[in-house]
Amino acid sequence: MTDRIALPEPDPRRSPYLRLLPIAEALLERGCTQTRPGKPFGPSKLGYEAHFAEPLDIEWIRETFDLPAAIRYDAERDELMDTETYSAIYGSRPVS
Repeated sequence: MTDRIALPEPDPRRSPYLRLLPIAEALLERGCTQTRPGKPFGPSKLGYEAHFAEPLDIEWIRETFDLPAAIRYDAERDELMDTETYSAIYGSRPVS
């Protein structure tokens, strides 16, 4: 049994970013700074994206949310991508 939060299934035609929305909202509640004005998700060339000024705390995200196989994290891009709906959450890239 897990205490992690289950993510909703997206509706690709109406709200493709729905599965990632609870993560974006939780990041905002934790004090992360959204770098796009308005709602967390906005359209892009490939899908819907949310952008944050801080690096994504992927360990916290994995501990808090039950991530399905379709959601993948790319550390180099600091990107959490829903590969089924092409929706993504981006953090700032760590300074190297």
